[in-house]
Amino acid sequence: MKPVLDRATAAEIERMASEYAELEGHVVRIEIGLVKYAWLYPGDAARVARTFPDLGQPEDFRRTAFGRMWKALIEAANAGQAVADPGLICRMARVQPADVLAVLDAAWMPSPMEFGWWLRALRAARVAREEALIARAVASGSETWEEGGARLQALREGLVGAGGGSGGVGGDAAVDSYLASLRTKQDQAGTVRWEFPEWDNSGSVLRPGDYAILAASPGTGKTTLALRIAYRASIASGRPVLFYLLEDTTENVAGKLVHMESSIPQRVGGTYDDAELAAMEEGARYVKAHSKIIWHDSAPRNAQAFCSRVLDDVKREAPALVVVDYLGCLDGRGKTEYERATDATKALSALAVDARVPFLVLHQLRRHSQDDKKLRRPRMTDLRSTGQIEQDATHIVLGFDPCKTGESTDRQAVWWFLAKARRGQAGQLVRCRLDGARSQMSRVMPERGVTP
Repeated sequence: MKPVLDRATAAEIERMASEYAELEGHVVRIEIGLVKYAWLYPGDAARVARTFPDLGQPEDFRRTAFGRMWKALIEAANAGQAVADPGLICRMARVQPADVLAVLDAAWMPSPMEFGWWLRALRAARVAREEALIARAVASGSETWEEGGARLQALREGLVGAGGGSGGVGGDAAVDSYLASLRTKQDQAGTVRWEFPEWDNSGSVLRPGDYAILAASPGTGKTTLALRIAYRASIASGRPVLFYLLEDTTENVAGKLVHMESSIPQRVGGTYDDAELAAMEEGARYVKAHSKIIWHDSAPRNAQAFCSRVLDDVKREAPALVVVDYLGCLDGRGKTEYERATDATKALSALAVDARVPFLVLHQLRRHSQDDKKLRRPRMTDLRSTGQIEQDATHIVLGFDPCKTGESTDRQAVWWFLAKARRGQAGQLVRCRLDGARSQMSRVMPERGVTP
């Protein structure tokens, strides 16, 4: 058998293990600890720091429920205990089981994909610890390189779960428990939840027959947000999601899910090392095991023909959600752009009612005049081409760059405004940061002096 663990790797693991011993008490130094010892990349580790911008001291971080759980999980991994046991973590972190789901539903981890990432990181931390022990055993002569390599391979297969049951997290009970909790939130009517709990909790969930518009300027992340909503809906309902691409290709958008799940940034030219490719393969396995998104990038652009095609697909697949990217690519009946856009939105809204499935339709905002000295927040009247959209939609979400309105200096900031909600509370604003390379969107706390 060819050794899996060579001398150079063993020496590097030994060096990292000795450094790790000096960092064990500094949980908040996540940028160093996770990058080196859980095989994460700097952009992933920095998400913690971005989520807690007001926490200046390690003690502040440790006082949070998430901080206590994180420390408990690290300690469990270091002790060789099963990090997938939620009861163990609750006892070690002195938190109630409900607090675990509260953290998962809060700003840091709003969806199961981050939960899977979290557990895989801790699994990787345990593998790294065991690697160091194997390296010491081989160096001391108590094991041969072949024995150590074989044991390491078995350890990786057993802990990381390359083929087992949960698409990359080894059938963790904690993942299954979280997915079950998501399903209990889906009522019998087949609702679809947004990425933002405050919107859902106010009653603004999408129900069968709803026609929701997600509008923003190009490059604001509306496809990323729609993709996250679709991914979550498929996981939570156990049913497929139909995703119609009228401008992009299936390969490009489906690839976003792989980068989103693996946290490996997309690069121009697509050059990746072996570790990154392995992480993306694991992410792809997780996506395939937990969700079913059916892609369509060759649907007709004629609005009537498109609606007929979608209705046939809905009857055949019984989806939880239909996503259309985007409305402006559909060509309705009429002589002017206004008439064609009006006909297209009327056809889609009627289709949502007939199909008895929630529709999430992406759209673009009208460009502001170059003469504007200071851009304002978008309004429903900024929906491009026709005002009929405002009348037809049950929900309207407007995304914008707060840097352009003078409300933020963060160039990755994207804010989402629930401008219309037929049920629930409209007017709610959610602040996010967009990591376009990883197709990830994280919540941030309000900046000082900024009003909703």
